[in-house]
Amino acid sequence: MNRNPQFPQQKLKKIIDHVFPDLVSLRRSLHQEPEAGFQEYKTTEKIIHFLQSLGGLEISRPLPTGVVTNLQFRDHLPWIAIRADIDALELDDLKQVSYRSQRPGICHACGHDVHTTVLCGIAAVLLKEKWPIPVNVRLIFQPAEEPVPSGAPLMIEKGVLQNIQTIWSLHVEPMLPLGTVGLTAGWVNAQSNKLEWELIGKSAHSARPQLGSNPILAGQKIIHLLQEASERQWISPEFPVVLTFTQFQTENVAYNVIPAWAKLGATLRITEPENWETYLEEVRRINALIEIETGVKIHLQVHQGSPPVYNDHKIIQRFLQNLTVTKAVDVLPEDDYRSMGGDDFGWYSQHTPAAMVRFGTSQGNVTPALHTGMFDVPETIIQTAILFFLGQIFLWSD
Repeated sequence: MNRNPQFPQQKLKKIIDHVFPDLVSLRRSLHQEPEAGFQEYKTTEKIIHFLQSLGGLEISRPLPTGVVTNLQFRDHLPWIAIRADIDALELDDLKQVSYRSQRPGICHACGHDVHTTVLCGIAAVLLKEKWPIPVNVRLIFQPAEEPVPSGAPLMIEKGVLQNIQTIWSLHVEPMLPLGTVGLTAGWVNAQSNKLEWELIGKSAHSARPQLGSNPILAGQKIIHLLQEASERQWISPEFPVVLTFTQFQTENVAYNVIPAWAKLGATLRITEPENWETYLEEVRRINALIEIETGVKIHLQVHQGSPPVYNDHKIIQRFLQNLTVTKAVDVLPEDDYRSMGGDDFGWYSQHTPAAMVRFGTSQGNVTPALHTGMFDVPETIIQTAILFFLGQIFLWSD
């Protein structure tokens, strides 16, 4: 039974069911031929081919990879945008399924193939009939979400946000149960920053350490002091910080020689950009102290990642209200799920009111995590996400 006359729920479900086999085929094709950031040429061609098959669409290619299409239903309507990321990760696909990656060392382990398919499905459904829709819709298929620097700033420079009232995005989430939709206001993704130390010491025989300056000891002190600072001084219940050391390398092959050089790497994930300089000052202060103490020269390189993703409170509230009105999707809203992972959707949220929606995919304890070679999703999540966004589109208002 249709619970809202403005939302043709049953008709939409019937159309989604009808196009679903084609969407599954598209998703599996993308999954079989994944491409890393800024290399998504075949992916881009597949998206364009699918959209062209629908007919009547204005399609553009603002960058060598990536696609934008406008669904303009009437002049003078406000514009909303929905963004999907299209790139894959550089790791092996370990699944034993018919659609596993055919490209060694690259796979869709973050669900971008699903995100892309959802947007294609939205276009397919909206073009089936002349719907009484209160907005025009721009679909943004963005390249290179994963690398730093990423693709979002380049797409924004090309004008994809021109005339856009609000922009939405989605992410499949194995940390949430299937049937749960993450609708959280405020920050929902952290900024992931890359820190690299080059430690220049003085080589010596390991029997006479007093004749050298050991960069390993300097690195050990950096790890200890900064880990302590992040866990005791920087920690905040409202705006958490996660510092994780991930690399420690030296030039040595011999076991009995103090190396002259070492490299240390870490990620510093923050949720409140205003505190960034405070954290960085503490890192530099500790570096200076260790230089004096050890005689090792320390050079720090900082690579700032995408800003935190910030979900506009009013948009999330509207999503929740519309979900209640339509009852379109049989899902349980989760209003307090956040991730310390990064996502370059944060660039869009700096320019226009934005919201990222998470769709739970977990089916129990055996659900593989994101960024692992076993990651996969139940493909019915495509139908759920399409219907969710259609509900928002049909009921959106200024």
